[in-house]
Amino acid sequence: MSISPAPLGAGKMKAVLSRNVRLFTWRLLKMFNRLTRSSIEINRPFQIPGLMKVYPAGRYEVTTEEEPLGDNMTPVYKRVSTTIYLPRRPGDVGLGDFFEIEPAELSRLTTLPPE
Repeated sequence: MSISPAPLGAGKMKAVLSRNVRLFTWRLLKMFNRLTRSSIEINRPFQIPGLMKVYPAGRYEVTTEEEPLGDNMTPVYKRVSTTIYLPRRPGDVGLGDFFEIEPAELSRLTTLPPE
């Protein structure tokens, strides 16, 4: 003889499904790295260490990638990389370059006094 569980009412079933969907969504989002794009202003021509080119002053796009840490109730992230997009200069071939840059170097570039 088998005992079947009592059927759930429609309201209770909705609540259980809603809770499970929220939990699944939260776990799914936690698995992926977070990308943050921002724009920075550099006030004078600059050179990135290790590169021969000198880039003009102007606005540049910076992307920071962060990964989630642990199984925390509040999201906690650790920086994985920071890249700067350097658009093609007149005379260069291609669309531009992405270079990984340390936050300290980025901070130094943004605090350069104007020429």
